[in-house]
Amino acid sequence: MKKTVSQYLKEWVRALSIEISHLKKEGGKKEQLVNGEYVGRYGEAFVYRFQMVRFFNVIDGTSMRVKVQDAELDGEILAHEKHEVYVKVGVYLGSDVPILYLFNEPWELLQALIDRLEELKDYKKKRARVKRLMTGTAKVNHEEYKMKNDLHEILLRAHHNQTTYLWGPPGTGKTYTLSRIINSMYRKKKRVLVVSHSNAAVDVLMNEALARIEAKHKWKKGEVVRYGTMANKELQTKLSTTLLVEHEHPNLARKEKDLQEQYVRLTRYPSKEREIQQVKKKLNSVKQEMAEFEKELVQKAVIIGTTLTKVATDASVYEKEYDVVIVDEVSMAYTPQVALAASLGKHIVVCGDFKQLPAVSQSKHAYVQEALGRDVFEQSGIAAQIHEGNWHPHLVILKQQRRMHPNISAFTNAHVYGGKVSDHASVVQREAIAQLKPFVDKALVLMNTSGIKTFAQKEKNGGSRYNLVSAFISSSLLIRAFKSGITSLGYVTPYRAQAQLVRDLVKGVIPEEHILAATVHKFQGSEKDLMIFDTVDSHPFSKPGILLINELADRLINVAITRAKGKFIMIGDLPYLTKRLPNERLLFKLLQYMKERNAIYQPNEYLKEMIQDKQLIWHKGIDVHKIVMDIKRAKNKLFIVLPTTKEWPNRLWEAINEFRGTVTILTKEPRRLKVKEGVEIIPSHFPFFIFAMDEKSLWCSNEINEGNSISLTVRIEHSDFVQMFLSYVDMTPVSSHLKQEWLQVNKAGYSLADYLNIWDRCSECYSVRDAEVTVKGKIRFVCHHCGNTGGITRKIFQDYLRHVNAECKACKKKVEVAFREGVYAYCPSCEKEALPKDLLSI
Repeated sequence: MKKTVSQYLKEWVRALSIEISHLKKEGGKKEQLVNGEYVGRYGEAFVYRFQMVRFFNVIDGTSMRVKVQDAELDGEILAHEKHEVYVKVGVYLGSDVPILYLFNEPWELLQALIDRLEELKDYKKKRARVKRLMTGTAKVNHEEYKMKNDLHEILLRAHHNQTTYLWGPPGTGKTYTLSRIINSMYRKKKRVLVVSHSNAAVDVLMNEALARIEAKHKWKKGEVVRYGTMANKELQTKLSTTLLVEHEHPNLARKEKDLQEQYVRLTRYPSKEREIQQVKKKLNSVKQEMAEFEKELVQKAVIIGTTLTKVATDASVYEKEYDVVIVDEVSMAYTPQVALAASLGKHIVVCGDFKQLPAVSQSKHAYVQEALGRDVFEQSGIAAQIHEGNWHPHLVILKQQRRMHPNISAFTNAHVYGGKVSDHASVVQREAIAQLKPFVDKALVLMNTSGIKTFAQKEKNGGSRYNLVSAFISSSLLIRAFKSGITSLGYVTPYRAQAQLVRDLVKGVIPEEHILAATVHKFQGSEKDLMIFDTVDSHPFSKPGILLINELADRLINVAITRAKGKFIMIGDLPYLTKRLPNERLLFKLLQYMKERNAIYQPNEYLKEMIQDKQLIWHKGIDVHKIVMDIKRAKNKLFIVLPTTKEWPNRLWEAINEFRGTVTILTKEPRRLKVKEGVEIIPSHFPFFIFAMDEKSLWCSNEINEGNSISLTVRIEHSDFVQMFLSYVDMTPVSSHLKQEWLQVNKAGYSLADYLNIWDRCSECYSVRDAEVTVKGKIRFVCHHCGNTGGITRKIFQDYLRHVNAECKACKKKVEVAFREGVYAYCPSCEKEALPKDLLSI
């Protein structure tokens, strides 16, 4: 049963209200700032200067939630300059603040959308347009005209039908088709509003449209404009309303620039509060004057490109009517945003792909997921009709893809789009990319990491997963590809922490304009000659992350694959994923597809593809001599991880003990270290050997000599990477346990952990297992080699107690073992008890 417009509006407003409440309480996008320095007072508040870890867009004067350690505060962005941010807070945080988190929570934008939706109730004509969008009941008029080809049919639909749904699978020419519609409308001087969810998406479409208009028509500056922040710098000079105003009013623009520079300088001296306020008042006045000129330009323009956010927040956009509204990438927009845009136009063209990523909401409330997490294709019932084998009269699909190599597209064409998409003849040209290194003549590759100890870890702050070995391998492949002539590179992963590591590893070797290393949401709408998809997940995690196994995982995988033009390389632990992925998931089907295509490479086959670089150097094993030399060159800090003490030569211990700076060592065997007093020793289960010097260089090795795994050692010379990695490592000691006063172990200092390290082995691969304490207080064994897990048995615990001749201190009777919701030790006479966890470290 179709809903009424009133029902849609009510549901959208309620969902948006829930989302706003969630954002105010705990949601919002988190950004990390580091190296905070106290600058001074600002009235009753305190100002700090921070460095961005990664650049993000910020607006001066924006209020944000701030988190420092466990304290949450209200803060404000006073000013920013490049990667420096000045933050104002209400309490003094000390002279230095190593890390601060900002939560950018745009609930004011969502509230503006609610306000616009509420206003629709008073406009019958606008509500009718929303109804046409959501029910698809508009009259079909284009069939009265003779259609020459598929493109001509789409143009006729856009001109003569009030609603057109354009389904554009990856690489099928969405941008080209929409630009042809815009060009056709411009030729007839129809006023067109072009919108999308992001500035980048709007820029791509406006750039294509302008190129077509320039080629076909004479046009004047100001007829085609881009309103709002632009991501494309080259396009700014031709379309930006801001630059057009600056060109027409140079004196005013110069005055604004001078005042802005003066304001930034003054914010460094909070004691000059009065001068800051005076300059800020003048600056706001000039900005307001510039904004009025911009609005005049928007009113006169024929083609206006802007974001869906502007549609909800800027009266110069939402108070006008347009002949045609074109919405691109609708699947990544909230449906109420699309509906609001549709209410402004006599005709609406929506374009997207409901098989790709949906809009992102922070709240997991079912109402929010239903009303905001489902795109216009789903909420209007069109997606359901397609799944049932029916076709909507206003729906058009773009049928031929021109992006991907045939070996790549064959998978998505068959398993995602049900054979509705075919390859254009031109895709044979992608073979030229496939012929380049790495993996010459291969367009589709799966690098199986199961033969290497690629342990996945969690970074300590946000819990995002990372995998050092796959990061090293990925970075080396990217560098090889760039040096072989591939200049359009993409690295995609489900995890933000991993993307940041790879971004830092290739920085300085591959120019930023040639690579994008990010999570999959950054890739929607883009394409790269080569794509590396790193799954990251591996042992000791019992299962892959939610982003690979839930229902939305299929969309994520679809986007990751379909960004690749000539090469798609996947890195993952094949047995781990095959065993743990649901069979119906697209990633599982991709693994089977690659097996059928003989596209799977084992470590001994692909490690020869690794390339040496001064920032990332591969070694055959741990080179103690070079590590000692690095330690001797270091001046301030040593950070070391020793999973085992193994047979390290004395010269290593001597170098560590002679070091005059601070030394921190993480290890599973704290009592076996040969180090001087003053060294910080932290019990830890971190699985790799790490030597980090002065946060600038780092050695990493998985050489533990267990099982049949291939050992890898790498040396990194890159301060950004080393600092980022160190910020991920959890320095909290593994659970320490209280000694039992009543139980005596007659083998001094011999703990249960010591016994397990010698006598316990994994039943699957015979490797040493780590003993961890669960939140319920039980001991859990984890094999970092094969991922096998298990609990402590009665026999193991009993053998340990006999081995150490455990007895009760009071009555000297032998300790026995019993079972009650798990094994425990007890004295049969005194009735005292001890759990295995209490004896893990003594």
